[in-house]
Amino acid sequence: MKEYGSNGEDSIIYWIKSLALYIGIALLVRFFIFNITLVDGISMNPTLADGDRLITEKISLYFNEPKKGDIVVINAPDNSKDHYIKRLIGLPGDKIDLIEGKLYINDIVQEEDYINSSETLPYTYDTSWIVPEGEIFVMGDNRNHSNDSRTFGTIAMDQVIGISIFRVYPFNRMGKLN
Repeated sequence: MKEYGSNGEDSIIYWIKSLALYIGIALLVRFFIFNITLVDGISMNPTLADGDRLITEKISLYFNEPKKGDIVVINAPDNSKDHYIKRLIGLPGDKIDLIEGKLYINDIVQEEDYINSSETLPYTYDTSWIVPEGEIFVMGDNRNHSNDSRTFGTIAMDQVIGISIFRVYPFNRMGKLN
């Protein structure tokens, strides 16, 4: 039986193989299971603040679609290099309406205790949307300061990168996200 480290060459080969294995595992975790997401901006205030660090899980998207209310990370439709963090508001088939500052989903007014405003206003002339199959409608919790589906429309489900589930920083606000 040969012992690793018995000579310099075997030891180097062992360490290179170990390092390659660890890097491979780290990349698999990073790209397919979860990653750390940095909040950049105020569009999700008061739920999330600029500089928050979140654990964003990806693996559940291979088996299930995200649910209403999930905080999702999406590829920015207006900038291919950026990602947005938004709340999932509407699923395929949902009718979204903004009437007199209130959000309606399928003709039911939504009670949203997590938003940073008493009103949800449209950004364009559009005040009503039907979410197509395979797409979602997203909005920021800071409704008056969020670039979201009110401006860029619905998002294809395959543009969802992950679901943010836990805040890891700042430590005094660490905890599960709802």
